[in-house]
Amino acid sequence: MIATRRVFCLLLALLLTLALWAPSAYAAQPGLDNFVRQRTYTAGIFSDVAADHWSYDGIAACYEYGLMQGRGEVFDRPASLTVAEALTMADRIHEIYQTGASTLAPAAGSRWYTPYVDYALEQGIIGQEDFSSYSMPITRADMAYIFARSLPAEELAAAKTVVSIPDITQAPARDRGAIWTLYRAGVLLGNDIYGTFAPASTITRQEAAAILARVALPGLRREDILLQKVTAGPLVFGLPQSGEAASTSTNTGSTMYRVDGSGVVVDLYRFTDGSLTGRQLTDILTPAEEKGVLEEKSGAAWMEDCAVTAVKFGLVSGYRSQGRYVSAQYDYPMLTYRFLVSGTLYRFTVTWNPATADQAVVDQVCASLTVDGHRADPLP
Repeated sequence: MIATRRVFCLLLALLLTLALWAPSAYAAQPGLDNFVRQRTYTAGIFSDVAADHWSYDGIAACYEYGLMQGRGEVFDRPASLTVAEALTMADRIHEIYQTGASTLAPAAGSRWYTPYVDYALEQGIIGQEDFSSYSMPITRADMAYIFARSLPAEELAAAKTVVSIPDITQAPARDRGAIWTLYRAGVLLGNDIYGTFAPASTITRQEAAAILARVALPGLRREDILLQKVTAGPLVFGLPQSGEAASTSTNTGSTMYRVDGSGVVVDLYRFTDGSLTGRQLTDILTPAEEKGVLEEKSGAAWMEDCAVTAVKFGLVSGYRSQGRYVSAQYDYPMLTYRFLVSGTLYRFTVTWNPATADQAVVDQVCASLTVDGHRADPLP
């Protein structure tokens, strides 16, 4: 009887130990797998989110994964995001990643955000002196700072090369590392082909939804290659940000720009003749004559199969020619612009290797050229 009672007590102690141990054993482990779809978004849940609007996918993802809420029957897309609201989103990301659930709830009254501020401070998402007000609109730079600190660094590892953000120096020094991190992780893209960020501007709820969804869901992160801006007198154009750009100048007035591995080469030729001041290339050459100039086989390389189109860059008239760059070694596609500005003849040429170049990037480079701030009309 005593032995039986002893065995029973041991079994009971074992069961109590297992009961205490089981919850921690089966608790969610930190990781991106903790972000799971909780519900399905269907068109019309928010009356201000049209199915064909650019923000639809980001808003739908945030709704389905419990990252953002609407405001009644609307999402309130254009409303500015406050610091408190950005902290609420970052806290959800952090808590779901760490524990598999979002448990924070707003407090009663006007300081509803107190639990979220306290959590962000406790978890090191923000510092005590980072913000003087939590109810003011948040800047894009500060949003990047908060969102980048909501996940461990390894979850926002660089997935692409970004070597230039045109206005990064306009962001507070504290925020710049976070901005670089989110660009290279494919979370941020900027507002144009060069990745201009506008760090001091406020951010809307619809913009925040797109960014927040990419933070939590790597499958939504963007692989788009941005362009790095090159300025040459009145000309501005872009080169792929897939690596550092290098340029080589010759004594013939030509400068060649290339980015290793991109498969794209830009050649910019300039020739100044005072007698050409005030004149337009289209007044000097007809399209047929322009085609003849480009296809003349007078050097080691020339163009073939040229299709010539008259274009305008604002008040500047010129020609765009699309054809093939042919030499003893190469036969590549080529696009060339030629025009006159203040007595200087410009020839802007893009050549690419179809086997190695990303055609979407090539198209961006070809369309990037502006003269005195004007793009070609019509575009290629």
